[in-house]
Amino acid sequence: MPIKSRLRAAVETGLRRLPVARSAYAERDALRTLVLSAEAKLAEATASLETQESRWRNFELEIARFLKGADPASRSRLFDAFAEVGLSDYHYIEENGGRFLVNAMDRFISRGLFISGNADFHKFEIAIGLLKEHKDIDKIDLLGDIGANIGSICVPAVKQGFAARAIAVEPHPTNCRLLRANIAINDLTNEIEIIERAASVADNDPLVMELSTDNWGDHRIFSSTGPGGLFGEEKREHFEVRSIRIDSLEGLRGSRDVMLWMDIQGYEGHALQGAPQLLAQRHPLVLEFWPYGMLRSDSFSALRSATAHYSGFFDLAKPMQPLRRMAELEDLFNETGTDGPFTDILVI
Repeated sequence: MPIKSRLRAAVETGLRRLPVARSAYAERDALRTLVLSAEAKLAEATASLETQESRWRNFELEIARFLKGADPASRSRLFDAFAEVGLSDYHYIEENGGRFLVNAMDRFISRGLFISGNADFHKFEIAIGLLKEHKDIDKIDLLGDIGANIGSICVPAVKQGFAARAIAVEPHPTNCRLLRANIAINDLTNEIEIIERAASVADNDPLVMELSTDNWGDHRIFSSTGPGGLFGEEKREHFEVRSIRIDSLEGLRGSRDVMLWMDIQGYEGHALQGAPQLLAQRHPLVLEFWPYGMLRSDSFSALRSATAHYSGFFDLAKPMQPLRRMAELEDLFNETGTDGPFTDILVI
């Protein structure tokens, strides 16, 4: 083929291929634009995600700072909100140098610890102040915490140096698990002994405990002889526990300065009937004094009998009042009333 014809054929072939080439270039450019757009959107999404994560991190830090520095009113609302949504069975609180795992379902002792780090320990400090003033005792060699619950008394008493050692008597399994945990996380396993029994008049008797659903410090030894109804007792579940006499607590023997702290919901008189040897030494006693509970357990006469040889008592709700004679326990019973109120007494 002549050169001119070959040249013309090549030009025609090139012209036929030109749209295809133009199309390929267009597709390439479109693809490049799409990739660049995707990369831009990915970068934008990544930046947005990082911003969102940063916001969440800042939010989480704010929550943590709030929880750490929350005032009692805020902690109160938090505890109730956590319980409402079922956040956890237990909460952790660190306050006044003490650490506690608390029961999220208990609206009294555990709630008090969560809110302020204190559940009746101010009463213990009042009692120690009275002992120092009237008996020249400012430190206890051994504290017998009868009805120890989760350790709200014995743990800070030993941790803060008010007592060198303690024996914690608590019959309820859940309370006892938390008691063991709280003793451990406060590094007091060598200083506090745990007895998972209920203090009573005899050893190893089966006792029936009635269980409160919202006040885990109001689990009580069941008695059918007293009045009922103020706290829904007829609806409570029952649970069997085993008993122990206070005089059978080996750790109490031979100790010079002993104090019994007893909060067992009206059963105090019966528990003291199991401690004649200890009571003969007239060690100081701090007892919850709850006429309603004593009526239900028929224990007031036993309380009076067990403490009749002591000099007198102070009402810890009125610590500035003078020492009252033991014969005035009946007056205090009537003053307090049998429709629910209670106080605490220091017997010396």
